[in-house]
Amino acid sequence: MKVSQCLLVLALVSTGLAAPTAMFPWSGVQKGWPSNTNTMSDADILNYLLTIEHIQDAFYRQGIQNSSRYEFENAGFPDPFFNNLTEVSAGESARVQKLQDTLVDIGAPVSAACTYTWPSIEGATAFVALADIIAGTFPHGVSPHQT
Repeated sequence: MKVSQCLLVLALVSTGLAAPTAMFPWSGVQKGWPSNTNTMSDADILNYLLTIEHIQDAFYRQGIQNSSRYEFENAGFPDPFFNNLTEVSAGESARVQKLQDTLVDIGAPVSAACTYTWPSIEGATAFVALADIIAGTFPHGVSPHQT
């Protein structure tokens, strides 16, 4: 496992953001790939980004599936907020698909998503608070307060 992959796993586990069931999604990667472990290839970087997108995609999809517009409105979030979250979720899913397609196009192995166990998220306010932490951990993400 590469240093960057270890750092990602350590960051997630140590902050309690996620506990991947399959701890090392790269275990299915072909032996010997990449051939030079001192440098990162385009495929390494794309798989790293894909892993981050998998985490964000899973978080938003699961959060939206387990909540409703009504919960967000009752928590004081304005009417379009829930719709905006569904758009953020769709964007995460689209980025996952684009990265997977790109990796296939260049003939590289594609990292599979893990199964993530999130801390108990009760209510819209807790969901938004955790989403802000995830957006801060992965800076290219969209904070729900930016929606």
